[in-house]
Amino acid sequence: YRKHFDSLDNETNLSYYITANHVLDCQIGDYLSKQNVVCDRYYFTTIAYHSAKLERNIDYLLKEMKTTPNKIYYLTGEVTVLNARAEKTGLKNDRFHGIDLWKKVEFNYNKLFKRFSNVVKIDTTNKTEEEVLQIVLNDLKRGKK
Repeated sequence: YRKHFDSLDNETNLSYYITANHVLDCQIGDYLSKQNVVCDRYYFTTIAYHSAKLERNIDYLLKEMKTTPNKIYYLTGEVTVLNARAEKTGLKNDRFHGIDLWKKVEFNYNKLFKRFSNVVKIDTTNKTEEEVLQIVLNDLKRGKK
């Protein structure tokens, strides 16, 4: 369904992602009683990207989030490096990729994450995927001690 909704207007696209986040949020609550849960992006990406795309603040949507993460890993990097990586993968989507958009999105992420004390910001500019994964795993191990 995502490809279909990504081809529609920004307002409809936002509705789709908020609905998907809400469904995921409910499922996370069910699983948390039994095991740890790791989510990629969650409400934060929906809000950061759509605030940029719609050119308005939609931070109020954080109130929709029932399950607040114990830890948030914010992966960032120089936008030119991120752009080059996206082009290399062949998965670049002009709707959600591009240096100008990413600068706005980064601003929105930074604004959102000021509300949380549990954010670990990792600059991936000069790191491999394996190095970033090791940083996250080491941090998670430290948290269990």
